[in-house]
Amino acid sequence: MMWMHDSQGQDALRLLGTLHRPDAKQYLEWSIHLSAKGVVERLKPTLYCYPEGDPEVFLRLQGLLELLHCPEEVVRKQAAAMPQSMYQGIRIPQCSDDGCCLYLHESGNPYIDAYKWKDSSSNQHLTYRYVEGTFGSEWHSKLHPKLTGLFDELIGGREIGKQYGMWVQRFGDQSNELYLSFPSRPNFDWVVEAFQSKLSEAVYDQLRPYRDLKFKNIGFLCAESHQEPSVTIYFTLPVRDAFPRSRDELIARTRSHYTGELLAATS
Repeated sequence: MMWMHDSQGQDALRLLGTLHRPDAKQYLEWSIHLSAKGVVERLKPTLYCYPEGDPEVFLRLQGLLELLHCPEEVVRKQAAAMPQSMYQGIRIPQCSDDGCCLYLHESGNPYIDAYKWKDSSSNQHLTYRYVEGTFGSEWHSKLHPKLTGLFDELIGGREIGKQYGMWVQRFGDQSNELYLSFPSRPNFDWVVEAFQSKLSEAVYDQLRPYRDLKFKNIGFLCAESHQEPSVTIYFTLPVRDAFPRSRDELIARTRSHYTGELLAATS
């Protein structure tokens, strides 16, 4: 698979790389989108920046927002949030006809503010709220009905243990997506096996290249979104040492980072 873009496309990784500083605390997130139609690598890498080791990073992020034609209202919110931000994130799509998104998580807030835009004329405000604990069928009413089986497979799986929670994405009064969160970063192979009986053979085969990766979150589309049922799997990579310059390098570094950590911990 390749990250394709149109003639007006932008090099998302190059732009995000302008925020990178060695030894700073930063995480790069990427994802794959799973539906009945198949598996698609989402062309929307996100960089989460912490002030730890790089106190000027939010100022550089402000400059990047202006370059990306961010609405002035959102630029002001980002500036006002700087002193109390635990981290800020920016998602840049590879295709210019898709929208950018700014993430602000301020100290003391039980939620993350997110602002999406395509041009400087308007933006869409969403929130992400974290829910701790274990979950069951009480969440079925929120999920798209065709996804409840996959949801149950995961929350009942042997690998899930007790180390998970859930992020709920909301737009106004509407729940758009539920994200199961896995701080322990389990192997994606477990998810592929859980999904096998509910996927076509062709779609199952498309998941094989990602089986040895470790993942962070799985997003389930909500019934209220009125879209085709789908699941999004999120992977993260610390970029303290080096920043990937291509899709292939990003996936390779995601794979080698956690393998290297495991080898170091057991040696």
